[in-house]
Amino acid sequence: MYKLSKYSKPLKITIIVLMSLLIAIPLSGIIVDLCDRMLHYNYFKPGANGEPSKFTIDQLIAWLFVAFTNWYALFSILYGTVFLSRLGYKNERSEFKKFFFNNIFLLLYSIVIILVFWPDVIKQIFVGTGFIYTNSAMKNVITVNIHFLTPAIALALYFIFLKYEEHDFMYFLKRISYFGLIVPVCYVLFAYIRLFIYVGYHGFDPNNQTIVWWNAYNMLNPYKNPVTAPIILFFAAVGIYGITVLISYTSVLMLKVMNKKQSEKVAKTTKTTK
Repeated sequence: MYKLSKYSKPLKITIIVLMSLLIAIPLSGIIVDLCDRMLHYNYFKPGANGEPSKFTIDQLIAWLFVAFTNWYALFSILYGTVFLSRLGYKNERSEFKKFFFNNIFLLLYSIVIILVFWPDVIKQIFVGTGFIYTNSAMKNVITVNIHFLTPAIALALYFIFLKYEEHDFMYFLKRISYFGLIVPVCYVLFAYIRLFIYVGYHGFDPNNQTIVWWNAYNMLNPYKNPVTAPIILFFAAVGIYGITVLISYTSVLMLKVMNKKQSEKVAKTTKTTK
């Protein structure tokens, strides 16, 4: 498959360019995010009395990866890297038959980002107020790169592969579908373990600014919402798995429609030439 033998030369070039952008755009978003936080918080500068900064490198890593956005960015980078690195291999599985770096999972995480992030930003654009107007230019670069451009690339790749790659819904459901939960589960484990370690060492103070990296996720914070947080996580897992199955089934339906239209077009052309 990775010889891209099924594809015309312009389409091959398009896929390789899109994969390169799938690496470069989210990677630049993570780098800009890192630089923005280091510029706006004193990670190295000691306090007024010479005490060490409360904002440590450990805090910086926690702040970066407590956001699912950056996990999505990392998956996109790995997906593009794995694809490009295997271009020379023969007899590789279809983009819809891989167990972990599956095109459906790339689209799945993109849809999660779209559902969570796009409605709020679109609302802010129409209303004329919100964080996109108060953010620094660097933060808005992150917003555009990871939340908008990366999902757009993922959608483009999905529709290209949909037409040319093999997809078996039952095989996917039985053998592959649950792999889509790996990234969300790893994200949740990291975020909670990081929170529990911090609270175990420092105690829980909701007004403590050094734990600000959890502020955007208050509804998932078990210290603030001990009942609703696990319930939300459960339904989030069910929802993510449901979206995975829906994308897979939709892929089959769309492929059938495309094949039917292609067959009708061929039949019409044959009939005209007779």
